[in-house]
Amino acid sequence: MNLKVRVSTLILAGSALVLSVGGFVAWRKLVAEPEAERAALDEGLDELEERAKRDRGKTPRFVKSVYSGSSDEARRSEQGEGLAVPQVANQGEGDPWELGPDEAVASFQRALEDLEAALDLDRPLTRAEQDALYNRATGSFEAMSNYIDGSSPDDRALMEDAYLHMKTLMAELRLERPAFEQAYDHHHPTRAPLPEGARPRRR
Repeated sequence: MNLKVRVSTLILAGSALVLSVGGFVAWRKLVAEPEAERAALDEGLDELEERAKRDRGKTPRFVKSVYSGSSDEARRSEQGEGLAVPQVANQGEGDPWELGPDEAVASFQRALEDLEAALDLDRPLTRAEQDALYNRATGSFEAMSNYIDGSSPDDRALMEDAYLHMKTLMAELRLERPAFEQAYDHHHPTRAPLPEGARPRRR
């Protein structure tokens, strides 16, 4: 009788160990896959940025406007009240506020970092922060898309991955299109002020 009990105990213990190991492996896989996907996306964007530096003279096509928040808080943030908005440095010849192809790619990468940093906050985002992050992400994505070679399968695949990653982060943050449309220049989307307490993740 004691032998049967011991065998049963060993079987149960072994099963529990297998389940624990299996659960740990599954958890590691779930954590590793998004990290691997982001790493692959970053690699593709880095290659695109390097290529863009060699093609600075390319003229982007006309871009439509995006949305901006209608709240007083959003307007105050856009006017620089209470939230720091970094300025774009003079890029040389031509319009100093126009992003070149490599700046557009770098701007989008920073937008992803801002979204990820916002996910680490232990408080809800304000309406102004939500609007700023939304405009920053969508504006920089469209600015980058101006320089993509639509005939290249690799470029199209990269943009699809970038768009999916951006929309996934925005969904996790529950970002929605701001209340009304406002004129906005996609050639130089203003960087969203990082929410108070957020720290950008290092790649």
